[in-house]
Amino acid sequence: MNSGEANFWMNGRLATDLIEISHDPAALDDGGFWAVSTTFEGEFTAAKFATVVSSQFPFQAWEPLVGMWSSSKSQDDYMAYVEKIQRHISEGWVYQVNACRELRHEIDPSINLRGLFSEILKNNPAPWASYLEIPGLNIASASPELFLSRTGNHMRTSPIKGTQLPGQTHFGAKDIAENIMIVDLMRNDLGAICRSGSVTVPRLLASESHPGLVHLVSDIEGELRSGISWSEIIAKLHPPGSISGAPKSSAISVIEDNEGKRGPYCGISGWVQGDVCELSVAIRIFFKDDALRFGTGAGITWSSDPLSEWEETQLKARRLISIAGGRTWMKIIFNGELVDIEKTPCNELGWLIGAGIFETIRTVNGQPYALGLHLQRGYQSAALSAIAIPVVDVVKESITTLLACEPHDDGLLRVSFDKSGQWAAVHLAYQPVITSANVGIHPEALISHGATLKSYPYEHRLSILEEARLLGFDETIVCNTEGNICEGAVSNIIVRIDGQWVTPPLSDGVLPGIMRDLVNENCDVHIQSIPLARIDEITAAILLSSLRIAQEVHAIQGRPLQPSHAFVAEIKAMVRLHSVG
Repeated sequence: MNSGEANFWMNGRLATDLIEISHDPAALDDGGFWAVSTTFEGEFTAAKFATVVSSQFPFQAWEPLVGMWSSSKSQDDYMAYVEKIQRHISEGWVYQVNACRELRHEIDPSINLRGLFSEILKNNPAPWASYLEIPGLNIASASPELFLSRTGNHMRTSPIKGTQLPGQTHFGAKDIAENIMIVDLMRNDLGAICRSGSVTVPRLLASESHPGLVHLVSDIEGELRSGISWSEIIAKLHPPGSISGAPKSSAISVIEDNEGKRGPYCGISGWVQGDVCELSVAIRIFFKDDALRFGTGAGITWSSDPLSEWEETQLKARRLISIAGGRTWMKIIFNGELVDIEKTPCNELGWLIGAGIFETIRTVNGQPYALGLHLQRGYQSAALSAIAIPVVDVVKESITTLLACEPHDDGLLRVSFDKSGQWAAVHLAYQPVITSANVGIHPEALISHGATLKSYPYEHRLSILEEARLLGFDETIVCNTEGNICEGAVSNIIVRIDGQWVTPPLSDGVLPGIMRDLVNENCDVHIQSIPLARIDEITAAILLSSLRIAQEVHAIQGRPLQPSHAFVAEIKAMVRLHSVG
């Protein structure tokens, strides 16, 4: 096969000798071998090949890119998009939307992607990887997701919803709910073209390992009704439900209003021959027009955390971007050096949400709030955990360098130290919380072993928060085995009871939060146990955390509370005066 010759490859099938290109799905009914690509927007392209053989992909060298990838949405823009989707969900317009952004890198127009696909097969083998090179279209795909497999009248689709790192023990409530939602959508889609009663779900919520990631996958199968053409199949199933949302029509409307054209990304890619096909969801793909493009996204539900969803888009992109070369916008401190995140172990989500001993610090206009107090707590925790930490001046100097390189008006600074002696600092954009909180009560007592440490894994607390958000709460109160209120899943709490502000003692299993300490030292707050049995006597409440500082609670378990604007404002003013630096 010569360089530049039209070709297609997928799962050991190599197609050459291009006959024709069609933009009409009806062409697929002629029984020939067609390589298929659609855009998310529905533009259809199929290339008919005369020769199909079993073959490994013909290897070609790839010169890694060296420049900067640009993103169609900044972190701030993407997080705002997530919050906009959540407003649509609260209004009942949608239940779930797949929110995407595009990474773009300049590339020599004469370069094809054959070399890049060779590197993908070597370093990121994916079950539905494919390569297409025809006039006007060049795609290198590392898709992990099956859109449609057909043998005769038997149809199968396997949507992916849920992403985590290898070694993480379980998928959260948000991932499970999202997967089930898309399974229901795909059952309906298949039901429109399959025999009545034939649609089944033989595999639900299965964990599948892929290069660098683990996905939550389900299978939906059915028997195609007689007389259904390929045009009808594609019209009923396209675009894939897992990368649009539910209800599909409403989700597509939200996507069209907030994203540019996705093009081949989030379309379908694969082959059709008569009544047999292998078609993938076109995710984890590179495609080339005036530049090299790569899309990445995350499924957004009511319980989504905007920052976590942004980090998921980063996680999905990093491995493949590192194969292509170049770098994304993000630099971090790793072991005291300013480096690209892709070149470190920190491209794993665990480092981003906290690893070993970690501190999460609010920054405003480049100034970290209570940095000294956070580092003091970090050093105390490290001593108790036998984790070695560099001298404080080295850490502070590194943080100063990072904040100058990665500036944000409002930021989240996370400093993490692991047991191997490695440490990292990342600075991400943060959107300040300006609304009051609706708080629930976690139904199970929380055993707060090691509560005086801010340590990783932190997954259990995040899972509790996810469960609360699925129920419509912003935070949830956790209690100890003695029946006393401890704190929120990710925050400390102060409550007004018997006419005074009160917060639980550390001895009840409370994390010694930095904001909690500042409030106790500088405001009129009493420390005493708060029995859960007295929950209905609480007249007002405020959540405290290093990011939110102070957030008013307007209801606990549906019971309205009195406003606490004045005390929230007092706390925020005090923090600004006492804690910068």
